[in-house]
Amino acid sequence: MRTALVIAMEAPVPTLQRAFSFDYGFPRTAILIATCIKEWGGKVGLFPQILNMDIKLRNAVKAAGKSVDAKALFDDILVGAIRDHSPDLICIVAPYTNAANWAIRAARVCKESKPEAIIITGGPHASFLAKDLLCTKPPVFDAVVLGPGEAKLKHILENFDGPAKRFHYPGIATLNNLTDFSTLAQRNDATVPPIDFSLIPKSDIGDGGAVVMAGRGCPNACQFCLESFYWRKASVPYYENGSQVRNELIALSRLDVPVFGCGDSLIDMRIKTKDSSRFESFCQEAFDGLNLHEHFFLLTRLHMIDPSGCKIFHQVGGKAIWVGIETASEDLLTAMGKGEIPYIVELQLRKAKQYGLRVGAFFMFGFPGETPDSAKKTLSLIENLFKEELLDYVDPSIFVPYPGLSLHEDKECIVRHEPEWGNWDHWGRYNEPPVYDLKSLSRNEIFHYWKEAMSIKSQYDLREIQRKTTGGQD
Repeated sequence: MRTALVIAMEAPVPTLQRAFSFDYGFPRTAILIATCIKEWGGKVGLFPQILNMDIKLRNAVKAAGKSVDAKALFDDILVGAIRDHSPDLICIVAPYTNAANWAIRAARVCKESKPEAIIITGGPHASFLAKDLLCTKPPVFDAVVLGPGEAKLKHILENFDGPAKRFHYPGIATLNNLTDFSTLAQRNDATVPPIDFSLIPKSDIGDGGAVVMAGRGCPNACQFCLESFYWRKASVPYYENGSQVRNELIALSRLDVPVFGCGDSLIDMRIKTKDSSRFESFCQEAFDGLNLHEHFFLLTRLHMIDPSGCKIFHQVGGKAIWVGIETASEDLLTAMGKGEIPYIVELQLRKAKQYGLRVGAFFMFGFPGETPDSAKKTLSLIENLFKEELLDYVDPSIFVPYPGLSLHEDKECIVRHEPEWGNWDHWGRYNEPPVYDLKSLSRNEIFHYWKEAMSIKSQYDLREIQRKTTGGQD
């Protein structure tokens, strides 16, 4: 193999209402893959699709408004990238389900531009629907990596020039070997090199921010989240990688990329355990002495908020914690597989506020079992937490029955709404009605409650208030 090209994909939809409290977009995963290729395979190019689209495409859409032909411009940019790099291997990084159709389109353009190139993809959506991606007509993907991909990618690179061995590895699916996702796909014993951020030119960085990752995986099994199902036996504990986090923070600071927090799905802040030094030593190794972003956060869970842990995180420069409260309904929390009970919400959040940390929370509407009463109670909870100054940020979302979740196939709980159910463009968590009805709520009612939550966010969320006072500039 002479050259590989890593394409960081998201769906080009520039006109959607802001949904997150933070403006993400830095293609960390794509740069990690490019780093692995450089380490294991040779020359690599990086083609970032940042903040929902390539910078050229974003600028063109801003300039031309809705009149621009985004698909044609998207295709032209891809053709130019293939011409410039002439890759032997193309890795399409599409981490979200609603980007799947665009990933297929990108693969088709790449295959037409350079038919002899090998095109692969991976990620949660691809892992659970590999057959759909491999069986497009005409076929455009040569292989799909199931689950964590580093070891599989290393095998492909080491055997690239031997077609018989190239994809012969557990967790690599091809048209001739339509392997299903399983724990076998979790083999991931490759040592991952430190990310080489020099692979992305400053001109391609864009204006979005990033999160750093200390580990991956989650020991919990919330029924709305793919995290624990996707990683399963390939989890990496956060506390082993404090120096890696520090190095990433320093490198991103030199690139002027704002880092909003540590994106691990769960960091246990409790220190009164037999492993009491883990959180404290991680904080000191990763953050102490650095100039962290004014909103820099950790993700944790309600029952893992610990006063001593909050004090330590604040002392090393941490600014906030985020938790998944999700709903005010005890019945829904039980169905979701979450152990938090509504009566501990205020008690736990006060612990963080006591030590000077801000608090953000995730809420969800439309989980099976949701009713008008439960949705209204959740809206009241969100507003009351803001009024009591126990909440500083909120990110409401709509439940999506992603492929890989048991609820994806549960037709008793979820009434599929065609034609959106079959169109991956509609599988986002924000900005449009969901792809299903519940027996207790219609898709439009679910969307209505989400918009009500977004209205509360607009009124109270600290980042939204800052944007208003600065004329939209962060």
